[in-house]
Amino acid sequence: MSARKSWLLTLVLSLAAAESVDAEERVPWTTSRVRGSPEPPLPFRLENIDPELRFTEPVVITHVPGSGKLLVVEREGKIHTFENADGKRKPRLAIDIRNKNSRCDAAYGLAFDPAFEHNRRIYICYITGNKRPDGTRVSRFRATSIDPLVIDPDSEEILITWLSGGHNGGCLQFGPDGFLYISAGDAEAPSPPDKLTAGQDVSNLLSTIMRIDVDTDDASYRVPKDNPFVGKPDIRPEIWAYGFRNPWKMSFGPKDGALWVGDVGWEMWEMIFRVERGGNYGWSIVEGRQPIRPVQKPGPTPILPPTVEHDHTEARSITGGRVYRGERLAELRDEYVYADYETGIFWGVRHDGKEVTSKRELARAKIKPVSFGEGAKGEIFVLDYIAGGIYRIERSERQGDGDDFPTRLSETGIFADVEKHEPASGVVPYEIRSELWADGASAQRFVAIPGATKIGGDSRNFRFPEGTVFAKTLTLPEREGESARRVETQLLHHEDGEWRTYSYLWNEAGADAELVPRGGTAHDEWPFVSRTTCQLCHNFTMRGPIGFRADQLARWPEVDDELAALFERKPRENRRMRPLADPHDEMLPLESRARSYLHVNCSPCHRNNGGGAATIDVRSSRSLDRTFTIDERPKLGDFGIDSARIVSEGDANRSVITYRMAALGPSRMPLVSSRQVDTRGLALIRAWIDSLTDRAHESVDAEIAAAILPDGDAALDRLLSRTQKSLALVRALDEGRVSKARLDDLAEKVTVHSEPHVHELFRRFLPVDRQTKKLGEVVEAEAILALPSHPERGAQIFARGSAQTCQRCHRLGDLGKPFGPDLSQVGARLDRAKILESILEPAKTIEPKFASYLATTKTGAVHTGILLESDEKRVVVGTVDGRRVEVARKDLAVLAKQPGSSMPDLLFRDMSAQDLADLVAYLASRR
Repeated sequence: MSARKSWLLTLVLSLAAAESVDAEERVPWTTSRVRGSPEPPLPFRLENIDPELRFTEPVVITHVPGSGKLLVVEREGKIHTFENADGKRKPRLAIDIRNKNSRCDAAYGLAFDPAFEHNRRIYICYITGNKRPDGTRVSRFRATSIDPLVIDPDSEEILITWLSGGHNGGCLQFGPDGFLYISAGDAEAPSPPDKLTAGQDVSNLLSTIMRIDVDTDDASYRVPKDNPFVGKPDIRPEIWAYGFRNPWKMSFGPKDGALWVGDVGWEMWEMIFRVERGGNYGWSIVEGRQPIRPVQKPGPTPILPPTVEHDHTEARSITGGRVYRGERLAELRDEYVYADYETGIFWGVRHDGKEVTSKRELARAKIKPVSFGEGAKGEIFVLDYIAGGIYRIERSERQGDGDDFPTRLSETGIFADVEKHEPASGVVPYEIRSELWADGASAQRFVAIPGATKIGGDSRNFRFPEGTVFAKTLTLPEREGESARRVETQLLHHEDGEWRTYSYLWNEAGADAELVPRGGTAHDEWPFVSRTTCQLCHNFTMRGPIGFRADQLARWPEVDDELAALFERKPRENRRMRPLADPHDEMLPLESRARSYLHVNCSPCHRNNGGGAATIDVRSSRSLDRTFTIDERPKLGDFGIDSARIVSEGDANRSVITYRMAALGPSRMPLVSSRQVDTRGLALIRAWIDSLTDRAHESVDAEIAAAILPDGDAALDRLLSRTQKSLALVRALDEGRVSKARLDDLAEKVTVHSEPHVHELFRRFLPVDRQTKKLGEVVEAEAILALPSHPERGAQIFARGSAQTCQRCHRLGDLGKPFGPDLSQVGARLDRAKILESILEPAKTIEPKFASYLATTKTGAVHTGILLESDEKRVVVGTVDGRRVEVARKDLAVLAKQPGSSMPDLLFRDMSAQDLADLVAYLASRR
């Protein structure tokens, strides 16, 4: 019998056995103390105004002037209105744009003319195809009736168009001045960033906020005379501000008329801008304050910093909001309310015209907030893109301050003996088929259901009682000189209809574990991520735990089984369900194992509405052609692979998926919970990809054979000249085809390779004592300063280790270049805490003489650096590569001081905690 048939027969027999017996009464779990939250309750919540009212992918909500009705725009072009009153919310179609224009791919914006009640004009932004020069358009329509609203499709007048693409913007708002403001993105996919270099190019309309006068009698518009770039050569006069990536929703403050814009970031930051006339908001020279492409030519005005920014530990896709001007919530009045699409977190910000005076988290909701709108009386409404519901903000009903939540694992009531890891009575262990890669750690799992309540639902969708807790303890295996030890216990807690995530960090003695702070914590060996990061997978769209599902349970609930006793009735077989496979059980089919691996490690993000930037879906239930991976070109970068595909049939070396699995650094996948390469999983995916076709592909075996010889450096250079050849060499290293002596030699040579894509592939082959255990983005300064440190090792790190890039800008003794402050006697000026602060937050304190400037000549040349000299005749800029650039004043177009530091943020994230501590100690010793 084949392995596949044997595996399926075992499953069917276990299912048949489960069908024959009723679930037994179970032992109740009575010791739970997992209730509430460790944080104080948030002041507000989101409430659905009418659970029966739903729309399909809604993107705009506003009110119809003169009628009191609300209006919703669906992405595919249908526009509906309805009464905002209980029992009367019956949508009525005002127009279906596709009936007028079958090429309408998406509608993104709508605005009523300020004089709508008299002229009946409505402005709509919609898309007609991808990558069309005129594919994004703003058209004017007329209503034949206001109540009910009926929009005449034949009245369309196309006013303005621009290139369509991945980031379209498309928000429309009339300002207090009566002019129409229009947002446009950079018209590209997420990566590479700003492929068209649109962000700073003001010769077109991409990446801008436009401002036009539409009070005309024909299908045209006027440019207001006070627009900032009117009359300037080679600049579109419609531009009001520029330098945006994907400005997703904007609005005006009711009192001061300030224009607020939410700009969706790239890899690290989400931004809120309070937009100024002629403002440059940096994309893609910067993402927020973070340098991205600093050498490109900037626009004609200085780069302005974000009003508010969120890193990706708390937000992933910002949705611009509204300043609240309603009457119901007096404490919220005049506060700018916005949200994050991925996490469902809502914030409020107050601004006094000069700076932010307060910022707070307002609410967390189980929705995907895609757009904010206002009713006639200033109440804010929020659209949920996935379920299509409409929500409004209400005061929270939760009380308490979080003091009662267990801060130690021993206080949760999950374990009878924490140190022995013995579950409490009624807490049931279980196993799964396909494990998530967690840097080699093994997992023990438990499910705990309060009292005698039971799991309802069916095998498609289990329904868990209030108070259910899932616990997973991760244990690192034995290592040289170390025994196996527990590092983390993760909890998933079901309360108030949502799943909340918590982590506990085990102490060195293995006797107990402490609750990890909400934002995560720095750790030299293990990634304790923020709760928000956990909820990127464990969110409401996943409908419960990822591991406790019918296709994952290693053993189906059977007779006399304590797991079976947890169910109200026996789960019945879902015949369309594809059970997952153990990826490393070689008795099972290769494809089932590979698809299961991708399902567990990748599909929580890479699925419909999963939040992954790549538009692929690798769930095991999808047919292979519907994963959108096979021979598909990568949209988020090819890493220098010739003819790259996401999955290149039969050729793992040209597959982006294997590159991401093999690399360390920002390109690495899985993104969460992993710092090390899963060599077994990588070998599995390589073998599966190679099995997809019998076609012959380029072989580099001969070059590898030559490169691994002691005198094979010439062959090695040829391999390193192409990423796909480097992937083949990495495979040879993984398969043990290289001697230990040559491996160390290769690692030393390759890790200093100038091409970052190649460098990331080989970093892991360094000797263990030189491997980087990355700090990442969450660092606790106190923890770094508390580590035992070794100045002599810090000297080596500065000279040739993780921090060697310091020498590009700083001189220390005979090493380095004199661009930034001289570090030869830095210990006499700064203590260890201040030195560490200057590394972690380089923009916090900047000496005036080291401020960063942009000097742009009238011919378009751009020079970035520090200002060495400046008088009425000339300026001299010192660049990071050591040059002195002199520009005559008469040739200078712009000299602008830049916010932030020339030193990039997060330089430390690829260092280890010990490396950073030793480096700081060395610098502090320089007196």
